Amino acid sequence: MSLSYCGIHKIVAIVVAVTVVMLLIPGSLPAQASGNQESSLAQALELERQRDFAGAERIYKEALRQSADDPEILTRLGIVCQLQGKHDEATEVLQRILKRAPLYPGANALLAISYYALNKFDKTIESSQQELTGNPKDKQARYYLSLALSASGRFFEAIQHLETLQTDDPN
Repeated sequence: MSLSYCGIHKIVAIVVAVTVVMLLIPGSLPAQASGNQESSLAQALELERQRDFAGAERIYKEALRQSADDPEILTRLGIVCQLQGKHDEATEVLQRILKRAPLYPGANALLAISYYALNKFDKTIESSQQELTGNPKDKQARYYLSLALSASGRFFEAIQHLETLQTDDPN
């Protein structure tokens, strides 16, 4: 099976975006974690750095048994699911966060990445716009909004968002 140039570009864009988010959030261990759980979460982060995403996923799922609705653990689990290409599972995990806190920082942007990977462009647009409601300067959300608008044939709107990105950060 051969991937087209656009398909490869899409995969690269998703991996880069998830990696950037992963680098921005790695110190986000939950404050209420017990010593044992904190140790496990530190181990999961180390497994992520070693690119053992399946191992990290197991640890995060175990941690959720003790702290079922911890948004930081759910965020990390969503990220490692994305990095393994499990975008349906990532959307389920991230939606658990958003049910309790619709503007939880970064969750809608991560959700947009998974929706984009699943070719659900309307949902990508919706999630990106929701992230921009809470954080209007979120570059990743604006970028995925532009991609989804373009994929939906809404080129003028896509260009407007790309121009906003360039205006906000000319470098």
